Amino acid sequence: MLDSLNIIIGETLEIYSLATLNGKLFIPFFICLAYVLLSPAKEDDRARKYLVYPSLILLVILFNPVFIHLLFKYIEVPERIVRMYWPLPMDILFIYCVIRFFDFLGDKWKKAVLLILAAVMLYINTGGSHTGQSYTLAQNAEKMPKGTKQVADSLHVLNNYQDPYVMMPEDLFFWTREYNPYIRIPDIREMKYMVTEDGAMDLDMVGKAAHESGCSFVVLMSSVRTAGDITEYGFEKTLTIEGQDCEYYIYMMK
Repeated sequence: MLDSLNIIIGETLEIYSLATLNGKLFIPFFICLAYVLLSPAKEDDRARKYLVYPSLILLVILFNPVFIHLLFKYIEVPERIVRMYWPLPMDILFIYCVIRFFDFLGDKWKKAVLLILAAVMLYINTGGSHTGQSYTLAQNAEKMPKGTKQVADSLHVLNNYQDPYVMMPEDLFFWTREYNPYIRIPDIREMKYMVTEDGAMDLDMVGKAAHESGCSFVVLMSSVRTAGDITEYGFEKTLTIEGQDCEYYIYMMK
């Protein structure tokens, strides 16, 4: 019972952290939510009706550990689960509150300070990670980590340009699927759960799952500690590709 509870809490915290940038994204949202909800002004009635009340209903669902656990059970990929947060009108509510605060500020310098604070908060919450990127020529047009494009292209070549069925790590999966949607990756791809008790990737589990799901290829990463022998399940190392901080090993069914 305690183990199940720890799993549910861990899943909920993982989704919350990923969806809210470790909580920073929700700080201004909750402040604006509380302001509009508690505001005595009649001008805020429509905002409460169309922004606040729907947000509260969504939050009850999205922060429900039982609901998150069910999503993990059937979806399994955290990056997909966080899409459930997209309907929250965070940006609309934030803009609305900034405009409402403008109504209370008579002096121009106060309005200027408010705009500066809003811009600084936006910059901090996004980490400034996108600043200046639009002003330089992209050397990697696909914005893909080193080696991932080569892995996707090589899989098609090795499979005689037919759609390959592949099992690969989760991080690599998102890049290759975006680059080439014809790469078939069965739902059993969640290799992060195929581990031994000491945390090493269990290649016996990987090989067995890949064989049973009809995969002709398995991609492994040199940076991941492994145990077992995948060659016992009919896979043979065919190609090594240099990645960003590791090497990718492509195993092909004999």
